[in-house]
Amino acid sequence: NKWDFSGDVVTVNFCAECGSLLDLPNQIGNIECKLCNYLCPAREFKAQEVITKSKPKAVVTGRLKKEASMDHRAKVQKACEQCGNEEMYYSCAQLRSADEGQTTFYECTNCGDR
Repeated sequence: NKWDFSGDVVTVNFCAECGSLLDLPNQIGNIECKLCNYLCPAREFKAQEVITKSKPKAVVTGRLKKEASMDHRAKVQKACEQCGNEEMYYSCAQLRSADEGQTTFYECTNCGDR
């Protein structure tokens, strides 16, 4: 005996006790939280409507200013080949297999040359 949700909208539900994500109802129509064992009938969730709101400008669209977006990056004293500036941003990434060295990327704090 399987549940047939073909005519229903299946929504994501959260536990009223601990807030964790709930699974689909079991064979007898109950939803049980796997984390805290909270148990309730699935019909309690059937008529619930979820409304979300956000404050204006909660999501920033477009590019951030270059200065603000790079302030968090690490800097090193290294001369830029393009403009001669003595400070560069740097970041490292493991691009190849683990037994090979990491790749270091540099970007000039003045002209942006890489």
